[in-house]
Amino acid sequence: MPETISQSSSSELFSIKEGRNIRAKLYAESAFYLDASLEFTQNVNQKYGKVETAIAQYRTTSVVNYTGKVFAICTGQVFLQPMQDDATKVNLILRPFKQPINGLPIKYFIYRGLKKSDFFANGKLLSKSEVTSEFINNVRDEYDKFYNQNNNLTKPDFLASFLGYREIDDALQDENELIDEYFFKTSEIEEDKVAFELPMIQKGTYLGNAEGTIGVDIVLNKGDYYIQNDANPFQLNLKFAREKEHKLTYANYSDFRKKLIRENAIVFMDIASFYGLHSENGKIHLNNSSDVAKSPESIFNLIKNYQTAATTYLYIQSNRQRSYNFYGNYKISANDNHNLKIGTDVNNLSAMIFGGEDWPVLSFKNEQNSEKLFVSLINDKNYFDKVFYIDIANPKGENENNLFIKDLKNATETKDVDFITPIEFKISKSAGIIKLVYVGKDLDETYINNESLYLLNKHHNVVRDVFPVINAKTHLKGNGNFYKISFNEKYFVNFKLFSNLQSVSTINNSVVFYQGKKKIGQDILVKEKVLFVAKKEDTIDSNEINNVNLIFGTSSSMFTSLPKDVETKILMQNLYGDTNYNFYYNEINNSGNIVKLIKLKYNEQYDTTYFSIGITKEELDRLLTIVPENATNVKLYLEEEDINPLLDIEAKKSYFKYSLGINFENSNGGLAVLSPTQKVYVYGESIHFLASSDFVNFETSLIYEPLIIE
Repeated sequence: MPETISQSSSSELFSIKEGRNIRAKLYAESAFYLDASLEFTQNVNQKYGKVETAIAQYRTTSVVNYTGKVFAICTGQVFLQPMQDDATKVNLILRPFKQPINGLPIKYFIYRGLKKSDFFANGKLLSKSEVTSEFINNVRDEYDKFYNQNNNLTKPDFLASFLGYREIDDALQDENELIDEYFFKTSEIEEDKVAFELPMIQKGTYLGNAEGTIGVDIVLNKGDYYIQNDANPFQLNLKFAREKEHKLTYANYSDFRKKLIRENAIVFMDIASFYGLHSENGKIHLNNSSDVAKSPESIFNLIKNYQTAATTYLYIQSNRQRSYNFYGNYKISANDNHNLKIGTDVNNLSAMIFGGEDWPVLSFKNEQNSEKLFVSLINDKNYFDKVFYIDIANPKGENENNLFIKDLKNATETKDVDFITPIEFKISKSAGIIKLVYVGKDLDETYINNESLYLLNKHHNVVRDVFPVINAKTHLKGNGNFYKISFNEKYFVNFKLFSNLQSVSTINNSVVFYQGKKKIGQDILVKEKVLFVAKKEDTIDSNEINNVNLIFGTSSSMFTSLPKDVETKILMQNLYGDTNYNFYYNEINNSGNIVKLIKLKYNEQYDTTYFSIGITKEELDRLLTIVPENATNVKLYLEEEDINPLLDIEAKKSYFKYSLGINFENSNGGLAVLSPTQKVYVYGESIHFLASSDFVNFETSLIYEPLIIE
């Protein structure tokens, strides 16, 4: 096992490594959705964000008073829906094909209030003419082209339903259906929700016209998944898509459901801040022409009539991918709930309570046109598993260009729990966002079987927050016997207490479902398998990490290069994105049972880029069966029945063994752990790859790697 070193010396080690903590520059390119030559106005009752006269409401739709042409913000697919309570209007959902801002994945732009007469008449798409929009003309051209190339097909009338549109009272559409169901096919045998593939349009395309008002929602993308029977009262369904304007509201719910509704505010973004992010390094195309707004001043002039034109929004993700203080663990003391300081003068910051019973997005109006904003959060200096990551922001001073902020110091060094020395961020005249990930304090003590749920000195706690929710499903299915669920939320792994070469890294998550095979004589048995794949992305690991043979493993082994068959190459490409990966294994004796231990190698070198847990679909179902009704944020829990690492004395081989359970929020918001009656055990040579025996036995791509007994 690599020698562990103190936190202070670890910080020194990583601070001298160059090129491991550099933040990519934000770049934005989109089109303005209104005619830039026309004026629009907005009053305080139309602006995005917390409704000032109703604390329980958060408006996600930014509404403006405007009459004129409306344009596509980015290239993407279009889906149309009726507007609730106004039969003369339609809502248009634009799903980006190419993201307009790097590093800020957007799921949908929702336009609320386009004129229906610009799209349909008598239930059919308008015919192309000199007065129809570019959207109509382009869709008609593609439709005609398809049937001209397929002369054996009779071209039907282009019905509104081909674009997903049906009237409110049409029984063929249920308002509880998720929007994603109309962009993706749920299964290979299910009939498409629309009879014509939803059209792809280019950035800046003239869509139609607004008359009186138009609203826009921006929905951020957490991933291509959904939770079946989700306890969250808010869903991205057709009911939401059809509203004239949307407000999150938590009145008349239980305390925990109120909290879940408030948490949805972090999924939305103000259109003013979206365009404001173009100010430093971007451009906004105007009126589907060669005209662009690039300078900070020209971009501010585009958005100056929004009530929120100079507002910066602060988003903070924290423990278990929830917002900062979701669990109520960030506070100065039992008698002082303040947990954030903010302001433009570092010597005169305002203390406030972030989260709690308020919405977990803080808005800061830059009324003095300052270029600086200071933020200070709660830090427990005795908690060493901390992360401060800059997702979207411009840190200044000693942290300029950094992805990770290290060496956090309490403002008062004699206090264990206190505000950190304020972090400086650059802000502009235009609206924008600061998006951080901060874990600086553990959750309040939660016990299971008289043992703390989270123990810092346990190896498996290094990866306790690496893997995503286990009850996710996707509408986007792959071909054949392979499909993948992807997640856009930030996950982290922190090795600071355990390794002198590995430190903190962000994690990109996916869950892969594929068919495993087992050969018995001439027979091939198949079984569906599940692989949780967590890949390091941004990291401040040492550059020398890949020279280490094992982390949390002690034995050496030899390897032999073997040719790979086509099936194995395809599997490795699908699982890990590169055909140069291989599964190797050796064997240990666990209480009389021979168990195969998998490890992943890249070009025959031990890989530390990935963390994987492999089980069968049957074993996953065993875990899902014990998920209580109304449970949320359900994740894997690694239970240690005996103190790891274990030792196969005869083979002189150490290994890890865990029993899998689930860790979740119960209906009251408390954290809880459950384990199935029939245990699911996973084994590994290291915590980088843990797998059940059934998973390994149905894997034909394994290469045997005999142990070297020293």
